[in-house]
Amino acid sequence: MPPKKTRNLRRTIALRWKRSPLALFLAAIFFSGIWGMLMLVAPWRIMQMGGTKSQVGAGAGVFFATYIVSCRLIGRHQDRLGVKRMAMLATSLSVVLLATMMSIDTTGKMIAMMGVFGVLPSMFWPSLMSWLSAGRDGASLNRRMGFFNMHWSMGVIAGPLLGGYLLALGGDRGHVIVFAVCSFMAACAFVLVTSARRLHTHEPPHKRQSRPVAAKLPSFLLASRISLIVIQLAFVSISGIIALLLKEMSLGPGFNGLIKAGQFLMMIGAFFLLGRTKRWHFNRYFLIVAQVIFAAIILAVYRCESGWLLATLTILAAIPVAICYSSSQYYGLSSNAPRAESMAIHEMLIGCGIAAGSFGGGYLAEKLGVRAMYPVMAGAAMLSAAAQLYILLRNKGNSDVLKNASNSQAQD
Repeated sequence: MPPKKTRNLRRTIALRWKRSPLALFLAAIFFSGIWGMLMLVAPWRIMQMGGTKSQVGAGAGVFFATYIVSCRLIGRHQDRLGVKRMAMLATSLSVVLLATMMSIDTTGKMIAMMGVFGVLPSMFWPSLMSWLSAGRDGASLNRRMGFFNMHWSMGVIAGPLLGGYLLALGGDRGHVIVFAVCSFMAACAFVLVTSARRLHTHEPPHKRQSRPVAAKLPSFLLASRISLIVIQLAFVSISGIIALLLKEMSLGPGFNGLIKAGQFLMMIGAFFLLGRTKRWHFNRYFLIVAQVIFAAIILAVYRCESGWLLATLTILAAIPVAICYSSSQYYGLSSNAPRAESMAIHEMLIGCGIAAGSFGGGYLAEKLGVRAMYPVMAGAAMLSAAAQLYILLRNKGNSDVLKNASNSQAQD
């Protein structure tokens, strides 16, 4: 091929790469893979160093407590500071911190480092979601975020599987291998976000008002955010700190990795279906019934004695979690708030739920026994569903009034 045609081909490929969201989707896979591996290896590493059950819960709890504060402080500024700049900073710092974790040999230092690392996802995820959703609304937004959710779920499938395998393979030094692989994955994510097109997402206030907002959006946004925080709180018991139950049942980190991979494989399927249809939008019973089913699954886990039945139940529980996650994400991005700020709130609620579930679940496991947390989590999910149903039914009349008023203005 002549040199001129070769140069033109390279330029065409480079231009298409920059305009395509593929680099950001792949970065999401790598960064979520890091998160999946870290959440699997940290509890087992803390137990290996002689940590207590409450310290196991504190490891994840401190991570998400820092995540919450960081989302609150940084979230509203990310569009203005530049979403590409924030994502690059988060991935580059991840390389350094994950490499540092290889040499940690005390429980206190590990918990403290988990807290420090919690700052970085708050810089990465809201920026990435604002970056990917820029200029999209309605069905187009639904499809784009559905694909995004599928890709980060792929990372959380591969991460625990690989992490569990490496942890078991390396024996007493397995955590060193896991953290080294995580550091390499963070470097890959940095290269990917660096290669993607820089996009300005900081819209002036008068342009935000042009985004269409349904009359029912405020009540659904509130209900979906309540559902997100509570379902994440309860999901911790069968995901983040399930290592406590698995240890009681004489099951190891490899089985833990299989469960996590199965959960997020189920999420991929759910995200795909949710991204392909709008029929679930503003459907209150779809949201409520999903949480009732989730509470029933948690109660079944409380009575479960079989490892494979436990795996089946905990994997099926991922479907309601995906529904609540997608609901909060879609209604938040459809509101008039700046998208990075709205997604920072979305991530902050996830962090609040997981931090509360980690601390509370670890405390209940130490004081009352590992299984004592499951009826409490199921009760919290049911109370949350009842509160959301009240909010949605109470605001139904107000939404009808607003809709009739807007129709009358349109006719005039």
